Amino acid sequence: MANKWCGKLGSGPYGLLLVGKLFDIGPKPHESLAKLAKKHGPLMTIRLGSVTGVVASSPAMAREILPKNDEACSGRPIPDAVTALDKYNHAVLWMPAGAEWRIIRRALNTHKS
Repeated sequence: MANKWCGKLGSGPYGLLLVGKLFDIGPKPHESLAKLAKKHGPLMTIRLGSVTGVVASSPAMAREILPKNDEACSGRPIPDAVTALDKYNHAVLWMPAGAEWRIIRRALNTHKS
C-alpha cells in the first residue's frame, strides 16, 4: 500500500516503535494475520516497519472496501534513489495508477507488438 491516507482505518495491534509488528508475522504471514484478525476484527491497521497497511481478513470486508477505495488505496512507494533523479514524474513505472497512467499504459500496449 502506498503511503497515503485511505480514509478511516480499522483498529489494529500496537507494535514496537520502529519495527511495528514486523517480528510477529513470522514465516507464515497468512496464519499470523488470521490470528491477529480474530483479536482485532475483519478490518485492521498494521505497521510493518515504516509502512502502515490495512488488512481486510474476510471476503465480505474486502467486497465492501475495495470497490469504494481501490484507487485511493492502490499505488506503490517510490524508492528514494528514483526520486533523487527527479525524472520519476513521467516514468510509467513510477506513476500513480490513475487516468493518465491508464492512457499511457494503453498506448504502450498497442505499440509493443
